[in-house]
Amino acid sequence: ISVTVNDQGGGGEQDVLTATTVTITRVNDDPTGAGSLTTTSLNDNAGPTNLFGGLTVSDVDAGENDLSLTITLTDPTAGTLSGGGFTETGPGTGIYVATGLTAAAADTALDNLTFTPTNNSGPNSVDISVTVNDQGGGGEQTVLSPTTVNITGVNDDPTGTGSLTTTSLNDNVGATTLFGGLTISDVDAGENDLSLTITLTDPTAGTLSGGGFTETGPGTGIYTATGLTVATADTALDNVQFTPTNNSGPSGNFTTNISVTVNDQGGGGEQNVLTATTVTITRVNDNPGGSGSLSTTTLNDNAGASNLFAGLTVSDVDTGEN
Repeated sequence: ISVTVNDQGGGGEQDVLTATTVTITRVNDDPTGAGSLTTTSLNDNAGPTNLFGGLTVSDVDAGENDLSLTITLTDPTAGTLSGGGFTETGPGTGIYVATGLTAAAADTALDNLTFTPTNNSGPNSVDISVTVNDQGGGGEQTVLSPTTVNITGVNDDPTGTGSLTTTSLNDNVGATTLFGGLTISDVDAGENDLSLTITLTDPTAGTLSGGGFTETGPGTGIYTATGLTVATADTALDNVQFTPTNNSGPSGNFTTNISVTVNDQGGGGEQNVLTATTVTITRVNDNPGGSGSLSTTTLNDNAGASNLFAGLTVSDVDTGEN
């Protein structure tokens, strides 16, 4: 920079300040960020969700191309981040970084990053913060200060699979385990209020016993067990037995449909474990029996007609024998 003065006379310009160098040092201004999360409330089964599209990054320094973004989850068990070029600094740290960015690329990275809450973990919350660093003297600068994301546990319906161990019985078979082939599952962690309901469409066909099941009323054919976990529900089914009604006739078959449902007291109501399945019961013809003795075993040859057989009785456990 030089300064001259001139009085329009003959001497021309005269120096006030001869050429003097002014040195300008580029100061690395800190990058900045603005905006907020697109939502702070999620269901635990929401799946990958873009939370960061409402954030922007800026840096007044021209040509900045080494920005890094860091996103921190205070509770790494609450969910995971994916996409946008971010990587976790170590398994389970909850700290994710993306590097070598321009301001535009940083915005794109945030637009493409998703958060997936941990499903079936119950209600939860996590603070999420975002910082930016241009590797200059200022260190990390806040894009988003710690912001709480609330995660609501959604009650998923329980399910069941399997089939009856048999659908054909003799009426005299006695107590038989039919339900050991059924299993219960519920993806919600800590579920402990499951109820099982077993329904016989024909309550006269037999009865259930064991496994903690009780009939809702005499002759209803509806049996329930309550306050169960998934494991104890399986055990209850393993231990409940069906006893067909014996001696209900001398021949032929009779049937009942049997269904099993499970309920976790959530919004979905009862869910099928076993849809209505026909159990066929075959009447076994039991042998008749008799007892007693002749009224006498000594007769005179002139006794005439004598009743010897009144002391004998006949029985048959099969009803309706004719």
